[in-house]
Amino acid sequence: MRNEKLSKLFLAIFSIILLIGVFTVLNTEYALNSLSLPQESKEVYSLFYFGATSCTFCIVPQNIENIKKLRKEFSEKYNYLTIKFVMVCMDKNIEEGLEYVKKYGEYWDEISIGNFYENELVMNNLNKANTPGVPHIIVYRDTLIRMTTPVIKSRKVVVDLLGADQIQKWIRSGYPLLRD
Repeated sequence: MRNEKLSKLFLAIFSIILLIGVFTVLNTEYALNSLSLPQESKEVYSLFYFGATSCTFCIVPQNIENIKKLRKEFSEKYNYLTIKFVMVCMDKNIEEGLEYVKKYGEYWDEISIGNFYENELVMNNLNKANTPGVPHIIVYRDTLIRMTTPVIKSRKVVVDLLGADQIQKWIRSGYPLLRD
C-alpha cells in the first residue's frame, strides 16, 4: 500500500513538473515569436568596378574617363537610391595599384587592391559573373536588414558587364538597371 501511494505521489509530482516544463517552453516560444525587435530594412545598390594596370582596356584614356564620370552621372540618374561605389584593383603591387586607382578619381566608397584573381572581392564576385575578366562592372541590388549591424538579406545582380565595349554601351544607354 505504501509503495502504491509513493508511486501515485511520484506520478503526480512528475506530471506537475512535466506540465510546468511544457508551459515554460510554450510560453518562451510564444514570447520569442511575438518579440518585436526593431528591424530596419533598406535597399542599397553596390557598384563594383574591377580593373588592373596589366589590362590594356583598363588603362585606355577613354575607359578611364567613362569610369570617372560614372559616379556623377549614375548618382544623378538614380538620385533616389542609396549607392555605394567599390573599386577593386587587381594589381599585385600595392603602390602600382594606388597609382591606378588615382587615375580613376578619388570618389570610391571602398577600395580593394592586390592579389590579381586571388583578391577576395574578385573571387567572391567575378567568379559568379557571366564571364570573369576585366574591365568589369557589377551592380548589385542589396536588401539590408539592421538589428545591431547591417546584414545582406538578399543580393541580386542588376548589371554584369565585361569589357570596354559593354561598359561604353551601358553608359551611352543611360545606365539601365535590370528590374524584377
